[in-house]
Amino acid sequence: MTNLKRKFTNSLPWLKAHLLAVFLIMGGLSGGTYFGIHSVHSQTLPAPSKSASAASTSPVTSTTAQPAILAASQPVRLKIDKIGIDAPTINLNLNADGTLGTPNSPTEVGWYRNSPTPGEMGPSVLVGHVDYINYGPAVFWNLNKLQPGDTFEVARVDGSIAKFKVDAVKQFAQNNFPTDEVYGNIKYAGIRLITCGGTWNAQTHHYSDNTVVFGSLVTN
Repeated sequence: MTNLKRKFTNSLPWLKAHLLAVFLIMGGLSGGTYFGIHSVHSQTLPAPSKSASAASTSPVTSTTAQPAILAASQPVRLKIDKIGIDAPTINLNLNADGTLGTPNSPTEVGWYRNSPTPGEMGPSVLVGHVDYINYGPAVFWNLNKLQPGDTFEVARVDGSIAKFKVDAVKQFAQNNFPTDEVYGNIKYAGIRLITCGGTWNAQTHHYSDNTVVFGSLVTN
């Protein structure tokens, strides 16, 4: 799979609040990750793009009356009863080459630490493997079985629980990833659960798509 190039920009409020100096020095980077591994080759995850502006709103919006936005607190565990997920979360940074790091375990979920924490305003980004070399189906194997209206929880380091409702589950071709729809600014506390999907290509060692769950914070 050819890496997709996307530029970070401080025009996104959630990025502006968390951007590291290295982003500004690099001026741009390749968003890459190892979702769904059958080999040591990587899958790609585009980074937020220049075209998303402070005035933009994600095409997937929540119709639920929004609860108060939560204060910042890092996630420690993701629980999705419907598909049997009760997994610890780890913080993800960028690799030296500018790609997004991923969990080293098939049973962990990674939170991108430069996105909002779950429950804060904006799209919090959590990623996980769909399968894993010498392991088989991984933590997000059944992610595509979620449906709008399903709920799940994120336990946070301050002891609080952020409860989310699934707004949409979509599959996007990796060579045509809608960056603004997934990462664009939103006027509510949202979440994005991302893994690989589509067809596995044994020659290129890549999946064709990404599965993205769009969610929004709800009252407990």
